[in-house]
Amino acid sequence: MKVMGINVKKPEGWNCRTCKLAKAPKQISQETPTRLKEACAELNVDIFPHKPQGISGFNYFMPIRDTAMMYGWVILLVQKNEAGPKLQNFIIWLEKQSGRSVKVIIKDGGKEFILTSIKQFTTQKGIAI
Repeated sequence: MKVMGINVKKPEGWNCRTCKLAKAPKQISQETPTRLKEACAELNVDIFPHKPQGISGFNYFMPIRDTAMMYGWVILLVQKNEAGPKLQNFIIWLEKQSGRSVKVIIKDGGKEFILTSIKQFTTQKGIAI
């Protein structure tokens, strides 16, 4: 291989793990992803900043999506630490309205839902996070 007029040879036994990973072909799964078919059983939750500041001082919003029905709700937050209690209230409301129980909450690994109160609530209700 000739680069900028200089002959460059790859050394014998050359083995760079990073280069191999970077050049590896992507493997795409042919299997369809599995998700629960029961409404309200699996909720996908995240928190996003809202810029500029919203009406009544809301700085964040928490979209909640039912993965089976693809129906969504949005909860507005002033601070991130409101996420746990507002999620608890939402789950109680959803279970009363739908007559079904939430079984799984999917989140992105953020620290908003690590509070002991939300852990106790989900353990008491039998919800997996």
